[in-house]
Amino acid sequence: MTLTSTRGAKTGGVLIVGDDSSVFGTLTAWLDSQDISSQTVGWNGLQGRQMLAQAYDLILVDMRTPTPDWLMRLGRVEPEATVLMVNCETDQVSTGGHPPEAFQYVAMPCSRARFLSVMEHSLQLRRIAQEMNEAQVCLDGRPLWELEREVVEKTIRQCSGSIPSAARRLGVSPSTLYRKRESWARKLRPQRKVAY
Repeated sequence: MTLTSTRGAKTGGVLIVGDDSSVFGTLTAWLDSQDISSQTVGWNGLQGRQMLAQAYDLILVDMRTPTPDWLMRLGRVEPEATVLMVNCETDQVSTGGHPPEAFQYVAMPCSRARFLSVMEHSLQLRRIAQEMNEAQVCLDGRPLWELEREVVEKTIRQCSGSIPSAARRLGVSPSTLYRKRESWARKLRPQRKVAY
């Protein structure tokens, strides 16, 4: 499972960050078995390449050995795109200004099925977040009257076509909705060309 960026280009799958190469070999094989592309990088290899993390759909960060400055090393971190790998002995993880519950966690050691379940769930959440961002972009740049019309017409449909009920729900008078609908109809009517 791979995601596409909002610009339509394929992004990099999962970036695994940490220094335990023996575990990362296993995790990479598990991800590959599900057609999830991955790449590993050690903490030292990450120095000076903080923007690298933004090229991936998901970042798996090994927090089993405390790395207090992990947020600074990664650069800008999006909690919904970050999974923290912890173990039973891991004390509270420093999450900077983000609430700890904003991140996904996978406790190690764990079974292959559990690990893949967490990763696929995190990728699905990431896809939903991207779709929501794309939907928000659809609103940008449209005239205000179009957005207002969309909300009003949807409310009228929800009220079974009753303009007085929709007006109460929207907190305006029915005559306001009648006038607005009339104005929108004029704007949407094709303009006649007058020949001189």
